[in-house]
Amino acid sequence: MRQIAWCPEAENGLARAAGSPAVLEAVKREVLNGEGQLWQFDQPDSCGYVVTRVEETKPSGMLELVIVLGEGCGAKRVIKSFMKVAKDYGIESMRTHIKRPGLKRIYERLGWSQSEIVMRFNCNGK
Repeated sequence: MRQIAWCPEAENGLARAAGSPAVLEAVKREVLNGEGQLWQFDQPDSCGYVVTRVEETKPSGMLELVIVLGEGCGAKRVIKSFMKVAKDYGIESMRTHIKRPGLKRIYERLGWSQSEIVMRFNCNGK
């Protein structure tokens, strides 16, 4: 795992995971302005790109590592790598938002738990 600058290869890889050009552009802006970090994995059993950011939780001031977006293979190994980094740097918690049930099971096997449910209503009926 290594931190890298935004590049076309990462953008192409993350495009599908982002779900829309607007989300990808927002994530790209976060990385380019230094709010987010882009990581590359290039091991035989874990490859791809992940975007993270560190947030200060209110009102406690604790640090939380957010896995913003990712794509590639070897999710379990990648998640474990970030869990180790967070622990090594004294980060108190981690968070991510996911939609895939299989990915939820991977996180749960690593000790993560569901902490919220997101409800959405589209006003334009779509």
